[in-house]
Amino acid sequence: MYVAGCDVGSLSAKAVIMKDGEIVASQVINSKPEPEESARAVMEQALKTANLSLEDIAYCVSTGYGKESVPFAKSAEWTLQEAKTVPIYTMTRNQVTQWAALMGLALWLWAKAKLASRA
Repeated sequence: MYVAGCDVGSLSAKAVIMKDGEIVASQVINSKPEPEESARAVMEQALKTANLSLEDIAYCVSTGYGKESVPFAKSAEWTLQEAKTVPIYTMTRNQVTQWAALMGLALWLWAKAKLASRA
């Protein structure tokens, strides 16, 4: 199962695609004037690198100031809030695996953005 993340910031946009907890593609571009344009451009590049289409992605999260402008994703904050309301013991093994992959992805995107802001 492929999962993806897209971080849209004021200076750069980042995308990562993972399968089974491993990164299969990632891209970073300079942000475009509109956050949605940045999200689409960076994700298209990552998908091209991985030889995938958006339909191949089971789930996508978004982070950053432009997170609400990523039409093909749910914001990481929404995903985290949703996770808090669903007791983990009621999830199937596949749901737990997917949730863990998404949380790892959101954390990776957040850490990458924080490190970039320090440079």
